[in-house]
Amino acid sequence: MEQKTVYCYDSETGEFTFSDIAFEDELNPGTFLLPPDCTEVAPYPPKGTAAVWNGESWDYVQDHRGERYWLPDAKYGDAPLTMTGLGAFPEDALFEMPQPELDVAKQMKLQEINSVCDAILNQAVASYPQSEILTFDQQVEEVKAYQQTGNPASAPLLSALAGARGISLDELCLRVITKRAQFSTLSGIIIGQRQHLEDVLDTLETVEEVQALEVDIGIPTQAPPDEDPPDTGESEEEAAGNSGFSVDGGE
Repeated sequence: MEQKTVYCYDSETGEFTFSDIAFEDELNPGTFLLPPDCTEVAPYPPKGTAAVWNGESWDYVQDHRGERYWLPDAKYGDAPLTMTGLGAFPEDALFEMPQPELDVAKQMKLQEINSVCDAILNQAVASYPQSEILTFDQQVEEVKAYQQTGNPASAPLLSALAGARGISLDELCLRVITKRAQFSTLSGIIIGQRQHLEDVLDTLETVEEVQALEVDIGIPTQAPPDEDPPDTGESEEEAAGNSGFSVDGGE
């Protein structure tokens, strides 16, 4: 029994759906039994088109289904529209997300700058529990009080910490001062870069300039030459592998 390939299409839209096999009619040799909604004419749709049967031949219609676009009245942050049917995009379709207004672009860039700054400084104290971080200011104030009075009673938190660590109160006060100076130096460097970027941001006049502004905040890798390194209790070999500005175990 002879057979041939036939090409089926949607009964409502005419769009090609799949290929099928038609078999020869045994009672009428040379005649083939075609399934409904199909033709013997093969479709050859170019890339980016779909074949649609018009009753006599195939039309090739643009097919952008699933592709996204915006219309001219769309605002920054609006969700794109999606092509769901056959045919061309609207004549005024836009294929890139609308740009934000200048003030919005600056707000977004400033948030990015601030986030980078916060991330660096938060990392510097990441090894401490929050409960200990909350005592840092108190530790500094108690150092000042102890330096003025020489009386351990004026530094109850530090006295308890020193006793638990097995070091003298004077040694602990020195470590607190060193660590606070170290973190202040790091904060000044990082925040100064943040403020510089904000100053630059204020001078920019276009969205393109704002978006092109690179948020590059550098982290020092070692203490400045005129600053004594903090007493971390590490060996020279261990200290060599750490940043001079890492806040680690002093306060």
